Amino acid sequence: MRLNFQANGPAPKVKADPAGTWSISKRLTVLYTLSAFAVLSLALAFLYWEVSTDLHDQEDQTVVDEITTLRVIISEHPNEEEQLKVEVEVESTARPFTKYYARILDEAGKVLMETPGMSGVITSPTVFPPPLKVSDYLRHGTKWQAADGRTYLCTAARAKRGSGQRIRVIQLALEVTQQEEMLSRYRQWLAVVLGLGVIVSAAVGSGIAWRGLRPLEAITEAAQRITATQLNERISPRAWPEELTTLATEIDTMLARLEDTFNRLSQFSPDFAH
Repeated sequence: MRLNFQANGPAPKVKADPAGTWSISKRLTVLYTLSAFAVLSLALAFLYWEVSTDLHDQEDQTVVDEITTLRVIISEHPNEEEQLKVEVEVESTARPFTKYYARILDEAGKVLMETPGMSGVITSPTVFPPPLKVSDYLRHGTKWQAADGRTYLCTAARAKRGSGQRIRVIQLALEVTQQEEMLSRYRQWLAVVLGLGVIVSAAVGSGIAWRGLRPLEAITEAAQRITATQLNERISPRAWPEELTTLATEIDTMLARLEDTFNRLSQFSPDFAH
């Protein structure tokens, strides 16, 4: 007896997958690592933004407080030059953790007083932005780096001197070197944390993928024990994951049909021979 099997048509062509040679474990590891990288990047970027924003807000608050103090002295105590001189020449150098340089100019740009040593540090007046009007809101100044590597937050603002409405210009340079260095170190540490996080995520992802695919390997080992003479073997759905339980059940059902078909053929052959 001859059994002929005829295909209904040419086999469909399967489009090649560029990553088709990748194992499932490798794909899961790569996806897990990329996800961890994205989450870590967003989290670290948010932390850096929070820290830098807080530092810049503190810098701005220091500048605003000092300019406001100088404005009050110039406006409400125009004849008390000594008080203004103390604030500009003494107070600016007496603070150990908030170092700044202040300068007072008249309307023509002539220097009336300044913090000792300011001209040697702030070598060019162009580092200061145009002075803000008295009615303008005090805002973030301009960052400038001196020749010695120190960084300053420079700003300028006008102030009214007494009832005569004479104008004075305040130039203020707040040293923010320590804050900038801290942010630089913080960025370096964030880069290290991101790199270590990616490496650890890759290792953890590989372990999770391997452990998650163990049931599939167990099913493969069980299927390898099934041969033409051992069709009575079964994968037997046990404590498989939900997705693999259905697969194991379908394979066992297929094996049962194959075993029944082989048994029928085995019984049919002797009867046909007679």
